[in-house]
Amino acid sequence: MSKRRTLYYIFGTTLVISALIVYFFSMPLVNNINTLKNDLQAKNAELSGLKDKESSLKKIDASYNKYKQQFDLVAGALPKTKDVSGYITQLEGAASQSQISLKSIKIGGQTQTNSKEQTGSQYTQLTKVGDLYVLPIDLSVSGNSFGNLLTFIETTENLSRFTTIQKFSIKNNDTNKSLDISLTLNIYVLP
Repeated sequence: MSKRRTLYYIFGTTLVISALIVYFFSMPLVNNINTLKNDLQAKNAELSGLKDKESSLKKIDASYNKYKQQFDLVAGALPKTKDVSGYITQLEGAASQSQISLKSIKIGGQTQTNSKEQTGSQYTQLTKVGDLYVLPIDLSVSGNSFGNLLTFIETTENLSRFTTIQKFSIKNNDTNKSLDISLTLNIYVLP
């Protein structure tokens, strides 16, 4: 073989060996780079999905806070308990503020003249109306002026529990020169 041919063989063999070395050493790196590229694309897609979920959660949180305030208001007006001791205290306060006397309270069929001794656990006469239970309260009050009685009624309608006035009657008491009111209030309880 001539020198030139030998040189070509050596050059060719070196080139092939170099190509094989580069191929076998670089292919794992290329495969690793491709794997990392695919993982990066998957993580970017996952990150985009998480950002969408975060945006949705922020919207839900904002509407939750808005509706929670409304729900708390309704929960206060329509409690799940039939305990009326706090309500009776509010009625007494309304009567005191309106400068009228609270003569008697009859709750679901039970009469109490001095309502301060009333406990809420005694009242069991609830009537189901739609999705709610109704507890009737019969009141008898007396006042010196129509304005005071009107103030009492307005205050009663704005108490913390949802209250409706079912029956109302007013009489002029000539004996002690006062106005007597008899009214039936309904308060509501969630089941």
